[in-house]
Amino acid sequence: MRDSPIDLVELIYRIGWFVSLWERRPDFPGYTFDPKDLIACLQVNRTWRRTLTPLLWTVYDSSVRILQHVPPNLTQTYSSYFRYLILSQAQASSILAHVQSTHLRELTLFSVRQQESVGLIKRNPWITNLTIGITNHTAKLLGEALESLPKLRVLSLNGGEDLCNSWITELLGNVSGLEELELKDFEELRPCRNPLQQPFLSVTKLLFSSPWPMNPGFAQLFRFCPQLESLVFESSRNVFSNFPAEEISRNLRECCSKFKSLQCLVKGELVYSLLDEDDICYMFQSTQCLVNFDMPIRDLTPKFCQTLVDAHAAHLETVRIHLRRQSSDRFLMANKILASCPQLTVFELVAGSQIYYPEDILGLFEQPWRCTNLRELKLTGFQTHGHVLERRVAFLLQTNVQNERVKKDLWNSMKMGADWLETQEEDLDLFLDDTDTTTPWTWVYAKHPDPDPTLYESLASRGWTNSMDYTPAEMDKRTSRLNKIVHQLVFEQLSDSPRIQKVTLEHDTFSRTHLRIV
Repeated sequence: MRDSPIDLVELIYRIGWFVSLWERRPDFPGYTFDPKDLIACLQVNRTWRRTLTPLLWTVYDSSVRILQHVPPNLTQTYSSYFRYLILSQAQASSILAHVQSTHLRELTLFSVRQQESVGLIKRNPWITNLTIGITNHTAKLLGEALESLPKLRVLSLNGGEDLCNSWITELLGNVSGLEELELKDFEELRPCRNPLQQPFLSVTKLLFSSPWPMNPGFAQLFRFCPQLESLVFESSRNVFSNFPAEEISRNLRECCSKFKSLQCLVKGELVYSLLDEDDICYMFQSTQCLVNFDMPIRDLTPKFCQTLVDAHAAHLETVRIHLRRQSSDRFLMANKILASCPQLTVFELVAGSQIYYPEDILGLFEQPWRCTNLRELKLTGFQTHGHVLERRVAFLLQTNVQNERVKKDLWNSMKMGADWLETQEEDLDLFLDDTDTTTPWTWVYAKHPDPDPTLYESLASRGWTNSMDYTPAEMDKRTSRLNKIVHQLVFEQLSDSPRIQKVTLEHDTFSRTHLRIV
């Protein structure tokens, strides 16, 4: 009798991989656990249960409430299936004693005593990602454990206190395959006294999630990383206070000839600390070939832009800039980047304010763009959020305002932004003097009075779709005159960029999958 296709182990296992079980948390290391769909699959028959049970236990996070109620003997029975293990202090002791896995791929230990974890690390030589705490008392013990991990590629060290760089280099000097190193929540990391006697590290990416004033040894650490390509900061409280940009730039320039990527991770919209303009310009001098730049800055100033373009225009491929202030020439400076960087593939200019001057958008088209390799473009900052002004306009239109001063104050408070207000102009004229009807988009209309009425039909015929799946007619109806003009000007500039796949302009996103490669 032939087996039914539904009982083929290979097919069952493949199906199981597509069943949603764990998802990474966006705001905290770990996962969210929702096993009900996979548990339903286990109940099909014994073959399905036997085949899919390992998937149910592939990831184990001790902080998940439902797993905290699993009996220890059951955890021990199925711990051989663990491949991704996350343990926190509260449950670590009871779980470590029962874990039998010898094929872990990722191990994350929060506030776990290293005496208890070293044995687990040594029993799992296939670990590629490890997150663990370190102190000057446990560094040697941890070093012995790391030497047993020939596959280790990513290491995150947490909570280091009263350490010297020599501890770091001696700890990791024998981990030849290590590519990525994160130093998180460190305090008092000191420079070593004999830097020439320290071994080199193999890391190509360094991540710093610790305050610089408390760790004077950070700047020296670059001298031990000759293979370094990427530097990543996490924007947390006071992380850039007293940032030694000049020393870091010098060390990178002298010791890290492959350095090419500078990034600052921003979680959500909250940024506690920003690099000063002078510090960023020092960092631009740390390499002759900066390929990727991704960082929040206060403003896109002429000095910042000129320094970036002069030093790296021929090499830049990715530029992501998150502004915390709005100057009148920010789009003009963005135009300088787009017109000067022929290798650019991704460009983002994201504004952090809700009040803009729409006429400034014309600076974006001052010179023709030269980025023919561009694949993604994102621009915001030429329109305010409609719902903010909508409440003000509604008050003005629905209230019989007799006081001229109040009317003018309301109007002046709205003149600073958003094309949404354009749709209310006729009604507003009932309350405003003729001399007061100049809007911030008047300057745009003077140069571009009539947007193409077939714009969105033309985009659709070239394979472009919008994120809301509007038809060209619906898109034309819902889009304001100002945004139509901006859309038209942007896509005219992109006509020489055949690889472009995604364009985001304020709240409108256009994408296409069929490319015209030339």
